[in-house]
Formats: sequence, C-alpha cells, structure tokens
Amino acid sequence: MMTRSIRSALAVVALAAPLASCQSAMQLAGALQGQGQGGASPIARPNPPTLLRTEVRLAERPTEQQLAAYYCSQLVNVPAIISPCRVFGQIPTRDSLRFTFAVDLTLRNDNQIPLPTAEALLAFTAYPQATGQQNLGALCVSLRDERAVTDAPNGCRDTGNNIRTMADFAGAAARFLFNVATNQTRFEDVRIRTIPPGGEIHVVVSLGLDPESTVGLIRTMSESQIQGVQRGQAPHFTIPYNLEGSLWVEVQNFGRFAVAIPATRGEFDLSAQLQQAATR
Repeated sequence: MMTRSIRSALAVVALAAPLASCQSAMQLAGALQGQGQGGASPIARPNPPTLLRTEVRLAERPTEQQLAAYYCSQLVNVPAIISPCRVFGQIPTRDSLRFTFAVDLTLRNDNQIPLPTAEALLAFTAYPQATGQQNLGALCVSLRDERAVTDAPNGCRDTGNNIRTMADFAGAAARFLFNVATNQTRFEDVRIRTIPPGGEIHVVVSLGLDPESTVGLIRTMSESQIQGVQRGQAPHFTIPYNLEGSLWVEVQNFGRFAVAIPATRGEFDLSAQLQQAATR
C-alpha cells in the first residue's frame, strides 16, 4: 500500500508540473516514491535553469529601397518628374515599415524535477550608442498561456542575485517594444513551456518595434545615408542593438526563481536576407 508520505510527494508532482509531459511527471513520481520508501529527507530546492543559448532573428522589416522612398518623399520637395526619389519607387505604407524579430532561448534543467516556466523580461535597445533618444523598450511576457505568449504588465518584479527586473528599466519608452501575439500555438506544443528533468527546451518570443519610432531612429542615426538618399543614391542601413533580461520559473512549494539573460549584442543588417541571427 502507498504510504501517506509517498501520496504527498506525488501530489507535489501534479502541482509542480501541470504542463510537463507525462513521461517527465512519471520520472519525477518515481524519484519521489523512491525517496519516500527509503525514508530520505524531502527533495531539495531546485536550481534555476541554465541558459545555453540566446538567438535573435530578424523576421520582418522594410527593404532599404522602401525606407529610401519613404525618407526621400519626406525630405525632397520638387516636382516628381525631376525628383531623385523616383528611382526608389512607390512610397511605402505604414504597414510596410514594420520591424519584428524573434528571441529564441535554449534552457537546460539539471534538476530531478520539471521546471514550469513563468515569465520572461526582455529589454531591447536600438542604437545603444545613442543618447537622448527613446531607443529602449522593456516588456514582461507570461509563458503560461496555452494559446500564446501574452503580456504580463505587473510581472517580472521578483528580485534575486544578478537578476534584472522591470524596475531596472523604468526609463523604457512606452510602446517602443511590443509583443507580437500570433495565437498559433498548437495544443501539443504547450508541454514545451515546462523544462523536463535533465532536458532542454526552446522558448521563442516574437517582438515588434514601433515603426514610427524605429524609422525616426534610423533617420537620426544614419545621417550620411540619408544625405545620399536625397541625391537618389541607394542607402545601406544597419541597426545595432542590445538585448538582455531575465526568465522566471515557478515550482509549487519552492516558489519563483530566475535565470539572467545576459546581454546579447548584434546588428540588424537591412540589406541581408531575413532570419539572420546573432547568438550569445
């Protein structure tokens, strides 16, 4: 007959990993049952996950020709028949000026119990060398929603050693960085929200930059390219960036704890093919 201590341990399994795969839950149940039979002390507080890899991929952006057409139309005021802007083609719509990118985090769990992911804080700075610009955005997203990665405006505030929280990015510009909600997560993919014991997962968060702010930054930080555009010369634009943050897991009976997402630096080259990545 199953002892009361074993039944209690199995109850912890059900609460600790509601989204874990059946295999992970059974592995944890077996481990805890073995401890109960041997009279060992309760399982120790788990360690945070290990962040193995941070990858940033540009998924959507205007072409350099579209940006040139936009800037030229704003700066050159001469009849169209003699305007240097005609070489760039049609002026793009606002929807054509969208910038979106994906942050792919690879996490490993070295514990004997599953770690359900809770929230992620992501802070993105475009043109980190710029001063006096609204070029920083910070966003807290919840990783618990079965349908999509959703915003968590009141989250990401639990402190810890070397853990950045929303309070560290109080100067972030409102709406500069936003979550790209797709609602396309399949039910069978929900289990990846929990890191299995001894296993790895990939957490992907899709983010967008406010088009108006980003186009304004590119214009301010690319003066020589803009001058060439006014003469009908094809530009070459790059957007240097810095990404950092934290990711929290939450385990029943042990609470919340986080792993830092160290700074990842790179640049978006708007002349390159999409899906180009910068990896820490």
